[in-house]
Order: sequence, then structure tokens, then C-alpha cells
Amino acid sequence: MTDGVRIERRGALALLIVDRPKALNAIARHTMVELEQAIAQLAADRELRGVVLAGGRGRFIAGGDLRDLDHARTAEDGIAMASRMQGVLARLEDLPVPVIAAVERFAFGGGAEVALACDLRVMGADAVIALRHNRFGVTTAWGGARRLTRLVGHGRALSLLWTGRDVGAEEALSIGLANAIAPPGASVVEHAVSLAERIAAGAPGAVATTKALVAAAGLDRDAHGRMEAERLGPVWAHRDHWDRVDAFWASQARRKARGETGSLPD
Repeated sequence: MTDGVRIERRGALALLIVDRPKALNAIARHTMVELEQAIAQLAADRELRGVVLAGGRGRFIAGGDLRDLDHARTAEDGIAMASRMQGVLARLEDLPVPVIAAVERFAFGGGAEVALACDLRVMGADAVIALRHNRFGVTTAWGGARRLTRLVGHGRALSLLWTGRDVGAEEALSIGLANAIAPPGASVVEHAVSLAERIAAGAPGAVATTKALVAAAGLDRDAHGRMEAERLGPVWAHRDHWDRVDAFWASQARRKARGETGSLPD
């Protein structure tokens, strides 16, 4: 029986799957190592255009594996565990391609922190996200507090972290915690794959540069402007850009030949 992390390719996309059926896909120490190795493999793949992160067996991730972590009780153990997983999720976040979490059923505690490290989140209609750390007398440890605050704001982040309450899909969408909801009965993973495919249809350089620019949005206006101009240069000159411009003008010529008006491409 599978117990770990695996990659499944879908053409230019990759499914990154945490599949630990006996532990509700919870993250154990060996899972952190496997995630790190899988992300390094994805980072080295020059043909990759997007990643969908999912849990196995129709569930996302239940959090940290309490049984496995029960033996790591000292402050030093906690610091080492937190630092290790922060590094793993930073490398996930730094992938130059879109990373989309497919949240089925639940994303609890550390599982919610993994989802927050993704660029976008697609939830099942019946799924919930809950940062339950305070219920166990601990705090977020994998970067979740910062990422949550960036998405939903200071007061709402405090409320969600202090109460640890379940946030359903509709509420998550309304507050910016989720980006899309799969229709009832539809596959959440396939809905996330479809979204990843639509994004991957863009020019790879432009997609990666857009991700970098949004990640750096906290820079002051002038610094971000310089970054924006510098990052534009290579994608402006790239064949992807000019092929698409040429395709636009060709579509306009076809519309004109058919007697149509307007400026939308075919």
C-alpha cells in the first residue's frame, strides 16, 4: 500500500500527491524528506508548466502526524521540525510554475499551512479548512500565520487562528482563502488540473514572471517598478510574445475578411 509522496505526470503538468491512507495523509518526518525530494525534482524539470498538490484517497492533508511527532518533545525538536518544513514549503512556493492545491474533504492544521503555501486553492463544495493549532496548545510553524494574514487580513487571520474553526468552501471563497470551488459531485483534482491547464496555456516566461512580480508586491513603488521593467525585458523580446502578437493580427484580418467588427481575437 502506498505510504508517502509521489509525482504523477499529466503532460506538461504534475500531480504532487501526499498519500498516507492510514494517517489521513498527515505529514510525518519522512514525509517532509519525500516532499523535499519531490519538489527538487519538479524544480529541475524544464518541461513543467504547472503543479496540482493533492492528498490521496479523496482527502487533502490532516496536518502533522501526531503519532510520528510524539517522540519529538523538546523545544529543540520543535524548532528543527518547523525549520525543516518551512524550507520545504518555501521551495514549493518558489517553483516558477503555478502550484494549485486541490483541497478535498479537509485541510487541518499543518495541512492548511501546506495549502496556503500554494499559489491558488481549489476546494470541494463540502471541504473545510481549519488552522487548529491553538486547540493543541501550539502555533503555526510552517509559515501559515504570515500567508494567512496576507490572504485574509490581520483581524480575520487572528480570529481563524485563535478559534481554529472550520471554514467551509463558500466562506473560504468569499474571504480570499480559496480561489475556486469544484461543483458538487465533480472531481476537485480534475477541476484544479483544468485551471492549471488554462494557466499553462500562457507563455511560460510570462506566467513565471507574473508569479514573481505578485510575490514581490510588498516592495515600495519605485523598487517594484524597476523590477517590473527589468523582468519585462526578456519576455518582451521572447518569441512567445511576438508569435502571439502576430496571431492576434492574423485573427483580426480573418474577422475583417468575414465582415466582422471589434478587436477580440478568434
